[in-house]
Amino acid sequence: MNLEQLQQSWNNLSTRLERQETLRHDDFRNIFESKTTSYLRKTMRNRHLSYIVYLFNLVIIIATDLHTKPLCWYIVGAALVLDILLAVPMYKLLQRIARFEANIAEQEQMILHYRKLFIRNSIVVACFIASIFVTLIVEMLNKQGEVSNPWWLWLAATILISTIIGFTRTSQEKEQIDEIHERLTKLKEWESAE
Repeated sequence: MNLEQLQQSWNNLSTRLERQETLRHDDFRNIFESKTTSYLRKTMRNRHLSYIVYLFNLVIIIATDLHTKPLCWYIVGAALVLDILLAVPMYKLLQRIARFEANIAEQEQMILHYRKLFIRNSIVVACFIASIFVTLIVEMLNKQGEVSNPWWLWLAATILISTIIGFTRTSQEKEQIDEIHERLTKLKEWESAE
């Protein structure tokens, strides 16, 4: 094998390796984008479900005598304000992350910021729900003669189920956010190794 053939073989091998590296980089990026887009769709579905629950609660309040109680309207208003102040900015940030318009360092900062927002918002929403339960308990303790034992059992079961569902959903979502961050970290390592 002469020098010219050896050089041509080397160039062919080098070209193939560059193509494979580009394909692997694209694979890492596609996996990250697919995971982020999937999480975004799931988050959007949950937001739509929360609006349906919100409307259902409004119908129940209006259809029953609860519309005469100011506490119900305070809870409804506070839930709407919390949604606007907490969930909307998170959703917009997640959309930016899913579009992958920034460089990897900025993407990583956005994901870390999203994770902090998620944790903060989870705590705020948990405190809000706990305050609703505390308010209901105090309200019912003031009307001891009017409240039956099955109602207290129903309230205790609701608190327990809400707590279990809340912790489960929060930990599942946190795992998904951590997985998205981990995939971005792998992509970042891959690009810095090049």
